[in-house]
Amino acid sequence: MEKTIQINQLLLERETCLSDVFDLEQQISIVLGQRYPLDLPVDLPSAKKRKKKRAQKQKEAGPIRLRELDLASEYAYRIVYTDQDVPHEELHTDPRALVLLLNNDLPSIRVETIETVTRDENQTLTPVETLFPGKVK
Repeated sequence: MEKTIQINQLLLERETCLSDVFDLEQQISIVLGQRYPLDLPVDLPSAKKRKKKRAQKQKEAGPIRLRELDLASEYAYRIVYTDQDVPHEELHTDPRALVLLLNNDLPSIRVETIETVTRDENQTLTPVETLFPGKVK
């Protein structure tokens, strides 16, 4: 913190000095009645061009999306999650609630899996495809 204060003080002092130089150049122009062509100091460090280093961009994961159900072969999404270490399993036909859950960091909830399921004539659910973790965009 102390270094930051020191750097800020030095930057303010630099700005004051540059402002003084500008004022002096303006006074010279007033005395002459025209702009005086002043050369820049040759060895001014801030005037030197430097190659900028490209920062390594970390790929930020975009929002997670789930595909729509294939109604010809899929009945619902089945989500398995824990809420305060209590396991839960639910069925959903609309992916929007699941997407909200995946894209918001809720400290007490951890999504374990999301899969699509089919249902036969006996109401038995059978997994079709695992979407999370794995095949989400």
